[in-house]
Amino acid sequence: MSPPNWRFVEVESDGEAWLSSPSDLFAFVRATDPADGRSYTIMVATSSWLAKQAESIRVGEAKHSYLAPMILISDGSPTELRRQIDEALSLPRALSMFGRPDVAPQSAV
Repeated sequence: MSPPNWRFVEVESDGEAWLSSPSDLFAFVRATDPADGRSYTIMVATSSWLAKQAESIRVGEAKHSYLAPMILISDGSPTELRRQIDEALSLPRALSMFGRPDVAPQSAV
């Protein structure tokens, strides 16, 4: 199964900012799940971003963190990050099981 067409939420420059600093930022992507034809939004973050969030709670810099349904991917180049999103979104019903239908949250940029 091929991955659904996806795009960064809001403007492409937000996605480009995330691709440039994936360990400091997260992004939201929007795609249509071929299984049900609905649009879904899902957060995308790298393992290093998540580790920073957990560490800030562990050392007391933050008391909590809110995490939207997300795809967690490995660190990599912008091309590798895009490939990992393609791969994750190509799993059957990945969007309808974990994404938020018809929601467009604000990015962290």
